Amino acid sequence: MGGHLRVLLRIALRNLFASKLNLIIGGIILVGTLLVVVGGALLDSMDQSMSRSIIGSVAGNIQVYSAKSKDPLALYGQMGAEADLAAIDDFSKLKVALESIPNVKTAVPMGINAALITSGNTVDIALEKLRELVRQKQQGAGTAEVEASPSS
Repeated sequence: MGGHLRVLLRIALRNLFASKLNLIIGGIILVGTLLVVVGGALLDSMDQSMSRSIIGSVAGNIQVYSAKSKDPLALYGQMGAEADLAAIDDFSKLKVALESIPNVKTAVPMGINAALITSGNTVDIALEKLRELVRQKQQGAGTAEVEASPSS
């Protein structure tokens, strides 16, 4: 068996080095194959890593939400707005039902919501102080006290 392989390898190398054109074509095929194999391995590894990261930290394998919800579940939210999801009424019953399904390890409740609270900028704060001073003056508060209070 070893002798046949050696003869085949000699014939292949002799044919490859017989002309420069064969060498160029062989090199192109080698580089193309190398790119496909290495690129495929990198993409597969990246895909598995991203899936493992998302499933492990945010999403889990499946999401269950109330049928009373107005919007469909959007894991990362909708464009600029939160999905209108109804709360699940009795999670303890749902958890028992979910964990009784084969291959379900655990059920974890998850709630996501966001709020934005802003305070006024410096111009708004200064204008509010001025409005308060004007109100006090209109209500007849001590004019000397109102005029003496700092406006900044």
